[in-house]
Amino acid sequence: MTTSTDSRSSQLDTNFGNLGIVNLPPDLSGTLVGQRIDAGGTIVVCYSIDQTKVRLALFNSKGEPIDFANGQSKVDVDLQPTDENNASVFTPTQIITGDSQKIYVVGTMYIASFLKDTVNPVVFCLKENGDLDTEFGPSRNGIVHFEVADTEPPAEKNKTWIDSSGAHALVKNPHAPSNPAPRAPSLRHLQKLLGSSRSLRLPPAFQAVTRETDLLLTFSTLYVSNAFHAGLVICLDEFGRLKTDFDAKGYTFLAHNGRPTYFSAITYNPSTSQIIVGGGDLDPGNIKGDAIVCGLDPQGVPSPSYGINGWTVVDEALYGAQIDWLTNDNINRTFGVGASWDRSPGFQQALLVGLESNGTPLSEFAGGKIRFSVKNADGYATCVVSTTEETTVLFKPSFFGQFGLARYTRKGAPAQFYGENGQLIFPEGAYITNIRLQSDNKLLLIREEDDRQGHYFVDLYRYRP
Repeated sequence: MTTSTDSRSSQLDTNFGNLGIVNLPPDLSGTLVGQRIDAGGTIVVCYSIDQTKVRLALFNSKGEPIDFANGQSKVDVDLQPTDENNASVFTPTQIITGDSQKIYVVGTMYIASFLKDTVNPVVFCLKENGDLDTEFGPSRNGIVHFEVADTEPPAEKNKTWIDSSGAHALVKNPHAPSNPAPRAPSLRHLQKLLGSSRSLRLPPAFQAVTRETDLLLTFSTLYVSNAFHAGLVICLDEFGRLKTDFDAKGYTFLAHNGRPTYFSAITYNPSTSQIIVGGGDLDPGNIKGDAIVCGLDPQGVPSPSYGINGWTVVDEALYGAQIDWLTNDNINRTFGVGASWDRSPGFQQALLVGLESNGTPLSEFAGGKIRFSVKNADGYATCVVSTTEETTVLFKPSFFGQFGLARYTRKGAPAQFYGENGQLIFPEGAYITNIRLQSDNKLLLIREEDDRQGHYFVDLYRYRP
């Protein structure tokens, strides 16, 4: 069943699927779309079929289903952790393809426990033909389960251990004021923070990116051990092993000015060999966080040529700001999105920032920062894609509201393609999981819609450039 279109349906690519739409099986969850880097413009779709199982399928540039090179029309992967008796749920969060044509899927594994629930990153790798890469991962089964913890997990669990004990020394006591006599936050301020579904902290989530044959990941470790005091960046080699020339361990924890720091976004610029991570920090004394980015050299060390000693504060707001996703365009500019909550207009807005390759604000792009909302709804931006000329952002409402796409020119003005305000607003009840830009600048997205009778219809959309 095709979901209802909206007033902007004329912008769909009518040569794709059924007038721009490909119907996926109904009642899916955790559905994502990715773009394979090949001449045929192959599209990868991943969705959950069980608590720890996902399915991948391929479509050609016309939206027609095609087989993997191994002859299978679909590939199923079970991510159930080894020697784990507690209830587990895997949620895919991103599909990544590199020059090698391998397909990586990253996500989070939630494990319920009587003592303490945990959430950790998981990555699996398919070879070009669709088979799990049996050279990838510690168990050579194509899967890497991470455990971010103070103590090493038992060997029989086959986890890749990230020792979080080194993170704590980087940060001042997170429960102590950062200033000798900090301003006490008002009751209204606290009520806003405690009543927000977004507030200053992200749920465990992360972004990943390929670097030649490596895989770089960053993770928001708020609910993992005590490691949320510092941002985490991980580097895996082509075999899924921690790459020891990356800060000597294959991972690094970083903190901005001694403040509790988290990372949830990452991108890589091959022209400068620079790794750029984004997220936020927190001043516990003032209960206020800033949106930050950090430029790293190939070994994972903050680069003195990026920002100020490797760091750039991209947004400051009364109630906090954060970066959730990063991307580069093809002329070495970086764009990041997230959320910003300032005194005016008094609700959380989506945040879009532009940066030069050295971490300074992209002045020609509206001064380097845009805050916006869709229909004046409290919300945030979860994904961004960019070409040389335009940047498109996915807006998600915090509460009840409508999803939307906002498109901006290289000067930071609303692009006319989506109307006078540059926005395409989806009908109530429509849920957009992610967006992806193809090599010909056509935009892919997954749209889910509730029929109000207990069923979800899931479709793959493609819009013209």
